[in-house]
Amino acid sequence: KATVSVLYCYLLSHIMIVGVISTVVVLSSLIAVNDVDRDLLWEGLGGLDAVGGARLLYDYPDSTRDEIMDLLFSKQVGAQWQVLKQEINGDSQSSYGSGSSFEHVRNDSDPNRWNRSSHHFLLKEALKRNPFIPLYALSWGVPHWVGNGSFYSEDNIQYHIRYLQGMKKEFNADFNYIGIWNEVSYSADYIVSLRQALDDAGLATEIVASDQPNADIVQTMLSNSSVMKAVAVVGVHGGEMDKAVPGISELIADNKKRFWNSEDNVLDGAYPKWDGMALPWLRLQLRNYLSAQSTSTILCPLSHSWSMNYGRNNHGHSTFIEPWSGYYTLGAPFWTQAHLTHFTDVGRFFSSKWFFLKNASHTLSDNRVNVTGAVLYNPSSSDFTIVAVNEGEKDFSFNVSLEGVFRKWRGYHLSVRQTNVTNWFQLLPVLMVPLTGNFQVVVAANSAISLSSLGSPLVKFPKVPERFQFPLPFHSDFEDRKLGSPGRYLSDQYGAFDVSLDPTNSSNRVLRQSAMANPGKNGWTHRPNLDPFTGLPSGTNWANYNVSVKVLFPDETGFARLCGRVPLWSPEKSQKVGPTIPLGVCLTVNFGGNWNLTSYQKGDPAPRLLGSGKAPTVAVVPNHWYSLSLVFVDGVVVIPPVFNEDPFSLQNRHFTGITGVGSSWGHIYFDDFSLQVAKGYQPSPVKGFLMDCLVGDTFGSNEFTGQVGMVIDVLRNVTVSQLGRFRVPGNNNTHALTIISANSSKSVFTESAVVDLSSCEPDVNGFCYSPPASQPAMLVAGERYYVLSSETAGGDQFLDMTNPATGTTMQDRDGTTYLSHRLPDHLSVVGKVMISAATHSQPKVYEMIDVSFGPVNFVTLE
Repeated sequence: KATVSVLYCYLLSHIMIVGVISTVVVLSSLIAVNDVDRDLLWEGLGGLDAVGGARLLYDYPDSTRDEIMDLLFSKQVGAQWQVLKQEINGDSQSSYGSGSSFEHVRNDSDPNRWNRSSHHFLLKEALKRNPFIPLYALSWGVPHWVGNGSFYSEDNIQYHIRYLQGMKKEFNADFNYIGIWNEVSYSADYIVSLRQALDDAGLATEIVASDQPNADIVQTMLSNSSVMKAVAVVGVHGGEMDKAVPGISELIADNKKRFWNSEDNVLDGAYPKWDGMALPWLRLQLRNYLSAQSTSTILCPLSHSWSMNYGRNNHGHSTFIEPWSGYYTLGAPFWTQAHLTHFTDVGRFFSSKWFFLKNASHTLSDNRVNVTGAVLYNPSSSDFTIVAVNEGEKDFSFNVSLEGVFRKWRGYHLSVRQTNVTNWFQLLPVLMVPLTGNFQVVVAANSAISLSSLGSPLVKFPKVPERFQFPLPFHSDFEDRKLGSPGRYLSDQYGAFDVSLDPTNSSNRVLRQSAMANPGKNGWTHRPNLDPFTGLPSGTNWANYNVSVKVLFPDETGFARLCGRVPLWSPEKSQKVGPTIPLGVCLTVNFGGNWNLTSYQKGDPAPRLLGSGKAPTVAVVPNHWYSLSLVFVDGVVVIPPVFNEDPFSLQNRHFTGITGVGSSWGHIYFDDFSLQVAKGYQPSPVKGFLMDCLVGDTFGSNEFTGQVGMVIDVLRNVTVSQLGRFRVPGNNNTHALTIISANSSKSVFTESAVVDLSSCEPDVNGFCYSPPASQPAMLVAGERYYVLSSETAGGDQFLDMTNPATGTTMQDRDGTTYLSHRLPDHLSVVGKVMISAATHSQPKVYEMIDVSFGPVNFVTLE
């Protein structure tokens, strides 16, 4: 028989080399192609496109977006996703925002209804690059009208059938799999009825059940033959599966079922670059097979492409959150994943199917070594790939011998790629296989390696566009948007906002809140739905600006809302029983002209009412456009004089934040959404370091005398010409600013840099700056610096940025503060610092990502 195998000889007690643990792997002739030793079919590493997985990516510049799509989906270009799982939007919040259903109402005949979702754009782009990529659909929620609020209903089954049929008709997309209801208890009767309806409709789509964090469906299948027949794949949500699920071996061996990790959230916490993320992500794919017989793992989400203000941050291994610049990041786990996806395939034809070799795949783990390895092969071509992850502190070596059908590769070369902390998916010199077929492979400590008979010529390591500030002034009249699509840069947190036609002028395009009712019990039970709201993304957390919009009520009901200085607003933190209005400062106006202005922060038992009344000049007439505006300057907000002519104090809260619009459920229209720097204030310097800054509302000690500020690490030389400090409302003192080398404790900013907060003109971000220096300061690569502002006890208050959104853990990943900055390849904000004048103490550094006391800022020449 044509054979191949790998035998791990664990010889730690016999082979000890100084500084290296050497373990031998011998390939011998034990496994026959198509014999019992050819194990389970590899069904792919997938990405979950939940609501926010591609929302802002949808608005990226075409050329950059095309490059990103190649990296995500083109074979052997990047770290391609091999399976695409997509949420079926249901006018319901589902963690990363809310998405528009393809049927807002029963019998929805809107010809533009298939433009409503950014999922559809991603689907088209994926199919363009891989026409046979397996597709998997799952609902988090459905509109309230479906089943009259009953998810497990015949009405809902037909809703899903129409979705599958519509996706085939509109996009030629054949969905291979469909789930039940994400992380909500399943109904066995519903599963059986769904299978019957799929058959009746002539759909071969297989059912995955039950997308729960448990495997209860296994016992249901074993005890209920109808459910056993209906379900093709057991899908369980979890991280690394260290042991087989009870009963799963019986399902696989006796009933030809498959087992998947159908949603994995392992990539959480501080943005996944290397530590604790990169190697475990690849190891997890292999061990899920080795320990639990899982043949597919799906990462939730496939990317982070929603506003950082919406919480659940650093979720996924890539970020696409700044469409105005095209800037994006690909973390180390993206490239470790490529060790598997670049050198295997998943498809509908036998020629593209890859299988695990059971006897060739092992885990070796004790207190001295932690190595996971697997061999996959394609029986059609006899191509093979070896993937190994070494998470230990010592190198690991093994010997390979190619036998049987793999003899054909003797005398040929293998592609070799390696990932370690400094080099990701690095192409190493080819490995020439000796004519004997025997060779040795060394997997360095803390690295991953892949060897494959497949070539690796097309990998792109892209030049990412430079990061720059959100452009102001901003104006959206929606004329450049497809009907049914979301508004430019706007992301729905609740409800469903689609571009529509003006009911008073069919040649004018506007934005419409289109979800007719709160999904209620049809919504995802993890995230109850508050009032509809859509907002601009992070990158616009500013202090001093004017936002305006026009609104129209089509009938004599409902309300419209304009909000500003909206803080980080996570569904996990805010969706409790209680107020349903957005966080931040909101002006709400109902059809009759009654208005109120509210201030609402996390922790408030109820929104604070800043003002209310009735505008006497607002006519009670439907289908008329009315203007709303908010002007934020320092510690006050100004609303239109038709409501009130006096400014309202924000009571030392809401110092910065994003903007957005909201409404009641049902149709409310918006047009001419505009944002600009407040009159009398300055645009941010073009080369200002901070692009936006959600400063929070925690004050530093007013009894402190000394210097406070931020800690920065320099990756490449940078020249600083001006220094700045945030003007907290009420500040009126003078502050000396400087930059100190953490190494020498000496100032590198040799000139006097002073800001007078009583007379300066802050920028849109809220910062005042010193005059440009005649001798700018050079910050040297490899060094750490403190950017500092002098503070005096009893003087101006300064802010203490705590719990940063970009530095949280999985247990608390929503944060309260956020900042984005230019030059990410040059500078990193790694902490905040205090230096007491009274004690002449050593700097007290609080190491965390993207925080500052003050906060402080600076302007560069780069």
